[in-house]
Amino acid sequence: MTFIDCVNRFLRRILQHGGGTESLNDFSNKTIEKESPFKPNWLKWPTMRKKHPFRVYVVEPHEYSPRIHEGLFYATFNYLLGLNPSCDFIDDITPTPRLPVQPPERFDLVIFPEAFLPSDVFLKFIEDINKLPSSVSLIGCIHVGIRPPATEDTEDTILFVTRELVEFLNRLRSLDNVVSEDLDTFSQWLEEQPEDDNFNIGCLFLIEPDLRVRICLHPKLVRSRYEKSLVSDIHMAEANLLSLVTLHPQDHRFPSITIQPLICSDVFLKDTDRPDGNGLEAMASYAHCFHPIPPEHIDVVSLCTLTPTRKRESPDGMTEDCFEWRQAFRESFVSAAKGGRLFRHRNAVFILSNYLWFPPMEGCRDRRPAGLSGVFVPFPPFIKDKFPQFAALDVYARSNDNSREEMSWMNYTEYLTIGKCDQVLGCLVSLDRNKTWPHARATIISWDIDKLPQWASHFNRDQVIVNLKLFHVIPDSSLEGPSFRVIQEASHEH
Repeated sequence: MTFIDCVNRFLRRILQHGGGTESLNDFSNKTIEKESPFKPNWLKWPTMRKKHPFRVYVVEPHEYSPRIHEGLFYATFNYLLGLNPSCDFIDDITPTPRLPVQPPERFDLVIFPEAFLPSDVFLKFIEDINKLPSSVSLIGCIHVGIRPPATEDTEDTILFVTRELVEFLNRLRSLDNVVSEDLDTFSQWLEEQPEDDNFNIGCLFLIEPDLRVRICLHPKLVRSRYEKSLVSDIHMAEANLLSLVTLHPQDHRFPSITIQPLICSDVFLKDTDRPDGNGLEAMASYAHCFHPIPPEHIDVVSLCTLTPTRKRESPDGMTEDCFEWRQAFRESFVSAAKGGRLFRHRNAVFILSNYLWFPPMEGCRDRRPAGLSGVFVPFPPFIKDKFPQFAALDVYARSNDNSREEMSWMNYTEYLTIGKCDQVLGCLVSLDRNKTWPHARATIISWDIDKLPQWASHFNRDQVIVNLKLFHVIPDSSLEGPSFRVIQEASHEH
């Protein structure tokens, strides 16, 4: 039998079993789905971009206090939209939408912490979006941790039972302005979950110019030690749904941007219920679940967190009066920047939102320091002028004077003292938690990433993070209830 005869015989067998290329694709897809323990949820949204710099606003509430989170959320949005402070989009007297009192702020991403917004408040917010003025055409993505409704009995509850999540999802899909198709994959995944499992949920959403809302719900993939319990009611189930959102600018002179929304310990390179089950390694080991072609790279990892930080130790082992992200976070940033196994995150920036104070937990009566909301960029800082006092800078580098043989983290002062470093892998810019305003209930830091690393020149590099600004969210006694307004405190423009 010749080679031609073998090929013809093979093709005849394919046709006898129902058909052609489609059958082969179906077989391939089924094989992939069977092999991967993860399900893909890859959404693609159109977006309006008018400038290359990627502008971010990170909100850092000072306390975990769910009963005031609604006020902080609305105050932030009213400021960004140029509206008067209020806990609603409409005026108390007239039922018509209020007009902006100042130009809206441009942003590409606003991020709030983990377990921040009660689900009933989120539903009300989405429903009220139809009352917004036309200026929302400049709105970018919003990433926020969702928690069950806040009452005195449930204030410490951050997990949804599956049946509660089903009810929340059904109410969300019933809203006229929600693009229901975006929730299909999440809904299919949820149908397969045990009825009494507990999940931690985040939400990345976008408001389109016609006021339609695009929504990506994503469950937490990796439980933290605070979600691991002998009591089943507070023991979190690790989810197996990988979520991505790719933003396609309507102006094709701008590149697309792929965002991976994650929650806190999702970035930890640790053992999970499934091999390589954390948010970073899963994108390497199971990227084939995004068939037929997985994304080549992730541009932005948006991370909602609720986690303590720790005091820094100096090289001689002494504890310093400054704070740093825990080792597990920093190891993930460095591992991603090195590439290798995490090659899809090689040029990713990590944007983090946290609470200033970590609340008392079982076995610990006192609150603990947290904070340090900010961004990790896999580029040297390229500082041309004085660093703003409200921000802290950490650099992962190795000096060329042999004072440090291995690469290590160093603060801004050490970086300037050492001078030139022969290798700089990345930098971490965050709010300095030692410089807070006691009257504020939340702090907001904003900046521009001049060009996302994937699209920046490696030969003619310039300052990556520019135009830093600081805002405070303060109580507003002129309004009823827990109401707040945003004021700008400082800026550091270039």
